[in-house]
Amino acid sequence: MTDIYKKLRPWLVPVFAILVIIFGTALLVAFAQGYTFDATTGQIKSTGLVLVNSNPGGANVYIDSKDTHKKTPYRYTNAAAGTINVLIKKAGFRDWYAKLLVIAGEVTFSDYAILLPNQLYQQNLAQPVNYNQILQSTDQKHSVALSKDKKAIYSVNNDGEAKPLISAEQDSNIIEFSNIIISPNGERIIFNQSLQSGQIQTLTLKLADGKTGNITSQLSIPANSDLRFNPADTNEIFWLSDGVIKKIKLSELSLSATIISNVATYSVADDRLLIVESKINPTDKTQQLVSYNFSGSDRKIISSTQSDAKGYQLSFIKSRYNEYTTIVHNTDGLFELIRNPYSDQNQTISKEGIGISYIATNPNSRFIILSQGGTMKTIDLEFSQRYSSHTNIGTSDSIKWLDSYHLIIQTDNQLRMVDFDGQNNQLLTPIADVVAFSINADNKSILPLNSNGQLFKLWLTKK
Repeated sequence: MTDIYKKLRPWLVPVFAILVIIFGTALLVAFAQGYTFDATTGQIKSTGLVLVNSNPGGANVYIDSKDTHKKTPYRYTNAAAGTINVLIKKAGFRDWYAKLLVIAGEVTFSDYAILLPNQLYQQNLAQPVNYNQILQSTDQKHSVALSKDKKAIYSVNNDGEAKPLISAEQDSNIIEFSNIIISPNGERIIFNQSLQSGQIQTLTLKLADGKTGNITSQLSIPANSDLRFNPADTNEIFWLSDGVIKKIKLSELSLSATIISNVATYSVADDRLLIVESKINPTDKTQQLVSYNFSGSDRKIISSTQSDAKGYQLSFIKSRYNEYTTIVHNTDGLFELIRNPYSDQNQTISKEGIGISYIATNPNSRFIILSQGGTMKTIDLEFSQRYSSHTNIGTSDSIKWLDSYHLIIQTDNQLRMVDFDGQNNQLLTPIADVVAFSINADNKSILPLNSNGQLFKLWLTKK
């Protein structure tokens, strides 16, 4: 035996070393993929990392009802794969709760919690008149308010201070202003004015200098036309009429020739127009979805979609990883999601959700919020996850994003804040007759407007 051992001994050391390397490498790979060894049970378990944080910080963290004796920000390492419950508590603030899915070897983010004070502070603002409506630009940097009593439109800053933009109180020929549209960057508005003669005219107004233009009288464009701002240049407006799109230059009040024809429905994306083309043959069961640049050239076919006599809602989404086009069919609420729409390899990756009435995309274009039968559904484009909730999100005019993870929702004439996935649905306003609102995301405040035309300032932080 000794002789055999002596013969094998030169081979044992390298073989043992190779086995150690193989076993060690396997362990390292396993740990890197989210596996850990539980010494108490002698088992290898799949785990992930959970990042927990809150605003304000320094809140107590509970995992699955157990006190971690840690405060936010907190790194929960070796979290078992599967569903966990996170509870964040801080004296003087409302609790924040989330049910999360931990995936082995991945990071689960629970670092977006906003802790609302137990009692929110609401300030009654002094204002020159009572308002009937308040609208906000997409970038949330500009708001305008309409007063029908004073027949005036005002610019309203984030503190509720108002400055008149246009007033017809001394002009007996003008009955009222209505149908205000504000450009995405808040530089201009489009609105109607009704005259004693019964005529309705469409005007434009530049907020910086108050300069107006009457596109009905000067360009013979009927009031209540389909007009949409070019988001890249608010000096331009697209006009759809009788299946053709033309462009209006506001600085010189000029109207272009037709740039696109055969248009059934369209939407203005960041740098292109999305078009559903009119059916050439009435018996066709599909219609073409195409795109053009803003000059009406560079036509690209995206897909064919089922014909809908009531039309479609179109949108374009540009996320960190892909571009998408969405379609909502107005008749049955069918929702379609198309990846890489401007590429030859575009692909319909989702066709679902009968009863979808509208969609909303968060500021960083990661989450799509769907209203299905009035309740909230969420698609996470980054991780291909779906969330369902019982949150009522009402109409498209009644939601705004506070940031990339939180929505402010007007429902049942009150305001609520809810997370992107429908969790932490919390009542904000003590008043029960909110008719409109605007948001100041920078200092976490809201301007609710009540049914009596009174504007308030509601703080989401402790005062």
